[in-house]
Amino acid sequence: MTAPSRHGTAWGTWVPAEPEDAVGRAIRRIDLRSGTASPWAHATMVVPSRGRTCWLVTLWDGNVDVWRVDDTTARYEFDFRTRTD
Repeated sequence: MTAPSRHGTAWGTWVPAEPEDAVGRAIRRIDLRSGTASPWAHATMVVPSRGRTCWLVTLWDGNVDVWRVDDTTARYEFDFRTRTD
């Protein structure tokens, strides 16, 4: 698997109607305070964590993380070409 390229992509700040709509897409988290972007990850599934709806994401190096869907300190970018059903 390779990380999406910025060249010729359809990435953007699309907000899924439902968190499940993001499953199967490349995603990255942008910290609103610092502007720092995470590496591209793959939204694997929606999971509950501490009473919140979250995405379980798999990073390109094989590590996993949990990102809150309603995180007010971040925004998300998605690559629309990466949807896998």
